[in-house]
Amino acid sequence: MLRDSIICLLAATLLCCLPAVSDTAPFYKVDSAKVTVMQYGPDDKAIGAASELTDGNARSRWICRTPVPPLRLGFDLGTACLVSKIRIANYYTGQNFNRGFKVVDIFVGDTLAPVTGGTPAVAAKELKISDAAGPGWTDILLDKPVKGRIVTIRVQSNWGGQFYAANEVEIYSQVADGAGTVNGTPVASANNPPTLQPGKVYSFTYPWMPQTFYAQQAKNEKPAMMTVYLPTNYDPQRKFPVLIFLNGGDGGDGSDPALARALAGGKDFICVALPLFKVDTKDYVIRDEDCTLMWQQHKQMLARLTELVPNIDPDHRILGGFSNGAHSVGGLIDCSNGEAAKWFSAFIVVEGAGRTQRYDLIKGKPLLICYGYQPGRDSPRARVKEFSAVAIAAGVNVTVHEIPNSGHAFPPASYPFLLQWLRDIALK
Repeated sequence: MLRDSIICLLAATLLCCLPAVSDTAPFYKVDSAKVTVMQYGPDDKAIGAASELTDGNARSRWICRTPVPPLRLGFDLGTACLVSKIRIANYYTGQNFNRGFKVVDIFVGDTLAPVTGGTPAVAAKELKISDAAGPGWTDILLDKPVKGRIVTIRVQSNWGGQFYAANEVEIYSQVADGAGTVNGTPVASANNPPTLQPGKVYSFTYPWMPQTFYAQQAKNEKPAMMTVYLPTNYDPQRKFPVLIFLNGGDGGDGSDPALARALAGGKDFICVALPLFKVDTKDYVIRDEDCTLMWQQHKQMLARLTELVPNIDPDHRILGGFSNGAHSVGGLIDCSNGEAAKWFSAFIVVEGAGRTQRYDLIKGKPLLICYGYQPGRDSPRARVKEFSAVAIAAGVNVTVHEIPNSGHAFPPASYPFLLQWLRDIALK
């Protein structure tokens, strides 16, 4: 009992010592937040269009008739996070601005807040009313971060009428990894930045993200992870290119950028490992819908990467992949609204990416296409010739490399050619 009391006291002390929320420090959106409860009066109601509150589209609308306030909306973050800010885009359309939420209470905890009473993290906050130009966003900052998995918005009133409505809700943390620890072990974050040293590896976890493809296949709860390797000649006073190489198969757990390091020879490039994400694991091949999900996670990781390693060369950021990793490269180009095509300066695909469509988005950028040739194997030579011609016609700077005596593999004997391509073409 004494041990349990000490643990509880330590936990309470740590939470009490959390720094105040700062409106100048970075905020990290918890993209995994989903509406799981809608309740007004004494009864739960069907979620229905309330799911649109977290669909990332502030122009989608959600309405409910609420004869008995308050309306309670419960958002499940997927795991406990340190919540620092809530953003609400109020309802707008035509002349019905009064349907928008007016006064709300915000709760953060492990369960849905009660209909009445309780201790809100933010009490009686009045939201902005919208106008015809678009939704009126209100930022609600908590005095201090509050840890919990469930965020409850208890709507006490609207601006008038019998309908309650809003357009979008976003939930943020100022600790990039949500809780700041993984299984009790502190990890580097925006609030706990690492000391950058040449030849060192730094890992960052994202417990709020969906399960990675690897974790789904392994049937474990290992959180999504990004791992960064700084080259042996790293110097914070000069810029370095970034090389991200996505593994094949289930993509691995994101804990080791071994392939990127091997390609770069351990120097000259900041090497990064990112995991893959999969919507439906019944289909092993990475598809477009997987890449749509994947980019929502990867762009959070990349934002953190550029914050924590500020001397990345923005003109030389290379994305590559083998097999399913290559399919992911093509899918990220196609399915990220042009964001991945803009973020990266050059691309490598090995034994994959034949379904890529939006080559126009990478016009003028280098693309290396590699495939294996082996006697007796059904060679992809004809298919590569076909889609590389499409890329060339779109204005992409294409290099095609046939790996001799190789099947569906990425043998180390091919690494020197890739390194030479990186130096001669990707870095120009």
